[in-house]
Amino acid sequence: MKKNYCFILFFLALLSFGPLLAQETLIKGQVKDAKTGEALIGVNITLKDKVTGTTSDVQGNFVLKTKTPPPFTLIFSSIGYRMTEIEVSEANALLTIQLEEETLLGREIIVAASRYEESVLESPVSIERLGILEIRNTSAANFYDALRNLKGVDMGQQSLLFITPNTRGFNGNTNYRVTQYIDGIDNAPPGLNFPAGNIVGSSQLDVESVELLVGASSALYGPGGVNGTILVSSKNPFDYQGLSASLQTGAMHLGANYRDQPAGMYEFNLRYAKALNDRFAFKINFGYLTALDWHATDFRDNNNLNGPNADHNSSSGYDGVHTYGDESFADVDLSDDAIRIPTAEGYAAAQGFAPGTPEYQAAFQQAFNLFPTQSTVITRTGYQERNLADYNTESLKGGISLHYRLTENVEMLAQGGFGRGTSVYTASNRFSLVDFTLYSAKLEVRGPKFFVRLWSVGENAGDSYDVGTTASQINESWKTSENWYADFIASYTTARLLGNPQEVALISARYTADNRDANNNIINPTLPYRWLPGEPRFEQALNQITSRPVTETFPALETGNTIRGTRVIDKSQMYNVEAMYNFSDFFKFADILAGMSYRIYRINSEGTIFGDPLGDPHDIREFGAYVQVSKKMLGDRLKFNGTARYDKNSNFEGRFTPRASVVYTLDAKKRHFLRGSAQTAFRFPSMADQFTNLNVGIFQVIGGLPRFRPGGLAENPVYPLDSPNPITGQPDLSQDEYVFPEFRPERVVAWEIGYKGLFDKNVLLDFYAYYNTYNGFIANQAFGRFREDGSPEKFLSAVSLDQEVSAYGWALSLDYQGPRGYVVSGNIAYNELDRSNLPPGFQSRFNAPDYRTNISLSNRNVYKNAGFSLTWHWQNDFVWESTFGVGDVPAYHTLDAQISYKMSKLKTIVKLGAVNLLNQYYTTGFGNPEIGGLYYLSLTFDQLLN
Repeated sequence: MKKNYCFILFFLALLSFGPLLAQETLIKGQVKDAKTGEALIGVNITLKDKVTGTTSDVQGNFVLKTKTPPPFTLIFSSIGYRMTEIEVSEANALLTIQLEEETLLGREIIVAASRYEESVLESPVSIERLGILEIRNTSAANFYDALRNLKGVDMGQQSLLFITPNTRGFNGNTNYRVTQYIDGIDNAPPGLNFPAGNIVGSSQLDVESVELLVGASSALYGPGGVNGTILVSSKNPFDYQGLSASLQTGAMHLGANYRDQPAGMYEFNLRYAKALNDRFAFKINFGYLTALDWHATDFRDNNNLNGPNADHNSSSGYDGVHTYGDESFADVDLSDDAIRIPTAEGYAAAQGFAPGTPEYQAAFQQAFNLFPTQSTVITRTGYQERNLADYNTESLKGGISLHYRLTENVEMLAQGGFGRGTSVYTASNRFSLVDFTLYSAKLEVRGPKFFVRLWSVGENAGDSYDVGTTASQINESWKTSENWYADFIASYTTARLLGNPQEVALISARYTADNRDANNNIINPTLPYRWLPGEPRFEQALNQITSRPVTETFPALETGNTIRGTRVIDKSQMYNVEAMYNFSDFFKFADILAGMSYRIYRINSEGTIFGDPLGDPHDIREFGAYVQVSKKMLGDRLKFNGTARYDKNSNFEGRFTPRASVVYTLDAKKRHFLRGSAQTAFRFPSMADQFTNLNVGIFQVIGGLPRFRPGGLAENPVYPLDSPNPITGQPDLSQDEYVFPEFRPERVVAWEIGYKGLFDKNVLLDFYAYYNTYNGFIANQAFGRFREDGSPEKFLSAVSLDQEVSAYGWALSLDYQGPRGYVVSGNIAYNELDRSNLPPGFQSRFNAPDYRTNISLSNRNVYKNAGFSLTWHWQNDFVWESTFGVGDVPAYHTLDAQISYKMSKLKTIVKLGAVNLLNQYYTTGFGNPEIGGLYYLSLTFDQLLN
């Protein structure tokens, strides 16, 4: 099969070959700065509508050879300068080109909206963009963090590196509704099914642009782009040559309540690219980052999130947000007769009284009355996340790319990439990702009008493990829950009989069961005692449990009872072939392009995450094809764009997703544009949506496929919980029995209107409003039933909602290009969910603030190569829903700032900056860590810096 793909690639390339023996035209010249007259190095000179090009040398000189006869157009472009087109009418011309600094707004050229180049002003849909200059001048620590400053973007941050951008609501730690492509390769690990931020993504130095297609985008980019698509484009080694390197060091955790002193952050990036001749070029990339990750320190009780941080001294049933092993697995309640009666009977018998005698009954009643009549749940003593997770975060990434220009119309490239990272991720539990690896390979043939790509992506979960379950297994290792609760109840009873109040008895009983006093000293060394972090037995148990897969059981260190490992295995892969061709040269009445894709997912977790037993991975196949027609009318003032796409997944029925848009130019100077669109998008249920089968203690997370549903539904049906929070919610028998709807792909119909206008060449206004209607909306339903003993059996499952779900909103941005290079920008966005149609116990996971806003002031050359940037962000509070829990996310604001200085002779930019300068700790989602200030200093060397 792979041989056939390679043959197709070469065959299509041969079809595009021009006359190889045509007479050669030689163009020479020099490129200068129009203001200073200085020679410009590294300017890209390309033949319009061709792949042929070259770059200027250190003196600004260039030589371009082409077999295309004059007349033709040359395009000159360089970072920070206005792109200039020059028509060449004769061979062997000698040119002197002067480039002006880019000062006008709205001149960016984008490709994401329509899969061909067009002005950002004329885009038929909402799109945001970061170019090289924006990345260089951002006050964020890196280009990916800078996405949070774009209009309408919400960022979920689960750790320093694990960041998930989203637009238009339904944010989540597992964000399946936004897709991310790097040079056409899907950056979502095939098992996770969503991009893991930029942990294993692009190197900072190799990014040319980031385009964010806001909202529905499945018509062109396939399943998953329900809320947006991110396209990251790297630098072509023909266009960006030479050596570049960056070193960044920073300080984190200032003023943190869990550390006495700050911790460092260090990052190094290297890129080298070289064109050996007019046809062959290569590039290599390397990046490494290490830091102490943000700590998760929310110690509120899950059962009382409105209260302050707590512990077991303040609540016997304490279940901390970021403490684990304290979940109510055994569901022991001291007010339960199943506890009170046997204990009272045992006490009476221990006094030597015979059952049925008055003495026995008096002793029984005495002990029975010592127990509380109100619910008093007892949980085991847990461990904090910082003692369980690997907070030594790392990111190692590298890549190589070989480019060969077969003709002036065709370029072939082979590319390989590798990334490995250590981070922390929030799902139904917190997971410590240790040496998580993603690798990719691509073979591509492309030209101005077409591309054919064959690529594959594979992942390896490395030594990653479930943090929450690890804590419970450590507890079972030093003393089984059965023995721990027995010791607790016996000690509680004794303390109460001695006349101690209930609060004292509860604390004393915990000391006895843990065999540790208030200062954590061992009470009785001859008996099992609770292991503390840092002690040899704790570390030994931690290593033993986290090094073995979830499916493996083994004897515990101390108790010898059977426990299981917590390491997750994921060796999933995906293979993809796709092609696109622009038929504009064949059809003059309209621009027509068409494309197709075929993808294979091979899901292999060896049963540790998904329902795929060892040796039986799941294969899922997807096919898609699309056609797009674009037509200009009314003297080119009205542009129509229509797209139709069909996709089929082997587990679900095929889906048809059309898109139609119009853009109307309001003025002759082409500075004011109205746009409107009706789009459809969809996503197939993710691998986790389909196949998850994970017991997290208090409830079980199950996939939406019918085989994972609870058994015995006819005899013992399930009911919605009275709360979407499965930790505190209970089966609501007053509701009708829960009936599972058909599990199917999620579809959205998105209506949007917008305006974009340029005033006086220095004020850019962009506005849009949208209304989305989701059908078959995939989210979580909490339901359960009661067992014969009266205890609840609770589940959280991915389901497709029968009712329609609607969301709407708007966004506005204003950019002002002031005198002397000052730029003032501001944006505000509003999102809202219509909750009137949601059933009880349903988690919509809208997870977005109503309002978020950004205001920035910058000047990249305020005085003699010195620049600065300030960005202020604010968003209001909102409710977060997830499998980890449900809770409020407070409003927060941040101020980012940087000052920079360009040392032209050294080809180096020095930047001193701060992300969250005021060090106001905040969180982006319930269960995620609090994020503080990051203060950094960076040096960036670029051999071709002007």
